[in-house]
Amino acid sequence: MSSKARSRRLPALLPTLAAALVLAAVAVSAQPGPVPAVATAAAAHCSAQQPWPARFTLEYTVIASRSGLSLEGENELQFRSDGGRYEMSSSTRSALYKARQDSRGTLQGRALRPVEYTEQTQRREPATTTADWPAGTIRFSAAPDVPGSVVPLLQDRLSMLLQLGERAQRQSDGDLVLPVAGLRSVAEYRFERRGTESIELPAGTFDTVRLQRRDPVRQEAVEVWLAPGSCWLPVKLRFTDERGVVIENQLRRASFD
Repeated sequence: MSSKARSRRLPALLPTLAAALVLAAVAVSAQPGPVPAVATAAAAHCSAQQPWPARFTLEYTVIASRSGLSLEGENELQFRSDGGRYEMSSSTRSALYKARQDSRGTLQGRALRPVEYTEQTQRREPATTTADWPAGTIRFSAAPDVPGSVVPLLQDRLSMLLQLGERAQRQSDGDLVLPVAGLRSVAEYRFERRGTESIELPAGTFDTVRLQRRDPVRQEAVEVWLAPGSCWLPVKLRFTDERGVVIENQLRRASFD
């Protein structure tokens, strides 16, 4: 199977990260030196009016594995908000690959309202999705525009990670559903609650709420562990595909300022 075909099968949750580390994991068995584990730098501060810290950086150790082969990388997620606007970025690095996602938009109460989302890898030109909220239209650089596709709580592939925690905090039971704009279309993302877990990570021990999204057609699954004690931020993520490729993100450092 070609690398292009593999990348089309990956989920929209962390597309650039998955594409990078899946290809690396199935290609090589050598691993770079481990990233040292460090403790959380400071406590997260949020409130009913502001569900996320105004500024934070989450650093993850990323491990891609398949059939006994594995490769380590790292991912850095940054969030900055000021004056009703926000900017997010996710940068992935491994021995063989680099990728980046960016999201910017406005804050509407307890909701992120993304305006522009961009994905870029070292192998592909940047692709951009723009949400024209007044016109109700999603504009894709890689596909035709879709009028009428801007709906309440619309997220992009990156902002969804934070909005998912906000929804889980307010909705105590039942599936969590968010409309998400990718690079070519808008889809409904449905996450099931899978209970609570106390997990050990490089950054420490966290009491978490585990969510899971399954794709019955592609036989793939995405799992997200949210930490209520840390403003419901994602401290662990895992993607499993039908070929047995597993990509796991484990929080190794969190800083808030």
